[in-house]
Amino acid sequence: ARIGDGWTSAMMKFDDLVSTITTLGELRAEYGRAEEPFEIQAVCIDRYGRSGYQDLANAGVTDTIVVPWLMDGIGFDGELAAKQDSMRRFAEKYIADPIVAEAAG
Repeated sequence: ARIGDGWTSAMMKFDDLVSTITTLGELRAEYGRAEEPFEIQAVCIDRYGRSGYQDLANAGVTDTIVVPWLMDGIGFDGELAAKQDSMRRFAEKYIADPIVAEAAG
């Protein structure tokens, strides 16, 4: 909060994450840094899906780490193409705007 330009969480529950983000904001204000750019990368263990990711964004999270291929049964040593397919499905389900996707074709 005093000298950094961001913070990365460990795997946290949403309420704990929000509390930490609030504390970081208070400390940044105390140090006169509230208006400076600050990224928050979080891994949340109890918010999923489009609404869960929206909750994270609303709480101030700017980046999150996902490993969707694990949910598809593909291990860390799995084939790259399989991981890429898993990422595409994840993006279509949770990231891509359905209206934009529909308009694109």
